[in-house]
Amino acid sequence: MLFRSVSVGDSDIASLDGELTLRGLAVGSTTLSISSAPSLSVQTSVAVSDSIVELSELQVLLVTGVTWQVSAPVTVPLVPASASFSAVVQLLQQLDAEGDEAKLYVFAAFSDGATQQVPAAEVELTSDGGQVLLTNATASEPAKLTVAVGASAYVGSVVTAAWRVGAQTIGSGAGWANLTLPLPIDVTATASRSRVAPPDDSASTSPISVSTSFLISVTVHYDNGVSTDFSSDARLNVSLGEASAACASVQQLAEVVVGAGADCTSIEVLVTVPALSPALFATVVVPVVRLQALQLSTVPFPSFSGSSSHTLVKTADRRAHV
Repeated sequence: MLFRSVSVGDSDIASLDGELTLRGLAVGSTTLSISSAPSLSVQTSVAVSDSIVELSELQVLLVTGVTWQVSAPVTVPLVPASASFSAVVQLLQQLDAEGDEAKLYVFAAFSDGATQQVPAAEVELTSDGGQVLLTNATASEPAKLTVAVGASAYVGSVVTAAWRVGAQTIGSGAGWANLTLPLPIDVTATASRSRVAPPDDSASTSPISVSTSFLISVTVHYDNGVSTDFSSDARLNVSLGEASAACASVQQLAEVVVGAGADCTSIEVLVTVPALSPALFATVVVPVVRLQALQLSTVPFPSFSGSSSHTLVKTADRRAHV
């Protein structure tokens, strides 16, 4: 809003500096008047006291949004300037998934009932319990809280804010959060290949080119209906069944590679996410194939009536040469 004029009724009681900061000078009462047009102005009373005011509470607010509790009217009259309306905004906090973010504000409440926001440069934040990650405020953005990977459902203090001026701590307060993270109820897994072959078997060479490895894709399903891809999540645990351990190995996080000379008929893969729930698991079985026979068929060209009876089929059975 562009002010046309800002003035103090009694400059011996209070004064305004060039940055429109109001400062008390002497005990007493005066008025502050603000106008933006000849017919639009507002006035409020200002009281200056020399009574000692103490910090009663440091409030730490974690906010993800706002909603109207009492909505403002669509239109308001231009005149008279004294026209007013009521509107109430309610702060919201909804943190129900890893990575969800909330803005963090710190306010000081004093013994005389007044409150003021604590400058970000004077606030020191500490995470409580490792459920959240904290990002300090900048010149243009407030501090930020992020639900950490691996966090679980929790209600309580997640951050402590200390108000520090120089080496002195003025006060501290706790920021509470309701982390309504859902519970995992199922784990499903699929393989990127329907079959594989040992790398030293002819089935893996061109032009047959059966793959010698496959990737495991994993999805975790939660009780709120949400499903999350865990294929690249560091908490994923992929292992091989006892009978398959001699035939393949797990590379990287979720790639299964068949070994040379593998004699298994299939590769059994066990998938768990123990950090979420040790009781949930999935099993994937991928067949292992080998070249057994190669069949070559020839037909006359160009075709003619009865040419199909001259088709030649030759089969080379690999097993006959073993």
